[in-house]
Amino acid sequence: MLTAIGQLATVFVGVPSMHYCRREGMLSLEFREEIERVMSDFLAYDGVRRWWQTRKHWRTEAFVRVIDAMIARGDKPLAHSTYDLQQVMLPTDAQ
Repeated sequence: MLTAIGQLATVFVGVPSMHYCRREGMLSLEFREEIERVMSDFLAYDGVRRWWQTRKHWRTEAFVRVIDAMIARGDKPLAHSTYDLQQVMLPTDAQ
């Protein structure tokens, strides 16, 4: 659980910088679209959206609007859709 929270915090530290670089024209369209695809997929998960709701007050209003707009699209979570979780061996199973 703490690992997942740490990953969320890390993502939301780097993404605002990329958002402002994009806004100032310092990122190519290709890289900007890649960031948006990754963030949209990430934000499609309910747990991430709940985490965001409790911490978005840390960010600027402009950045909050960007993230809230991505969430409002209601994208389907796909990041883990290619994994068959029934076939994943958990650490406790390996013993």
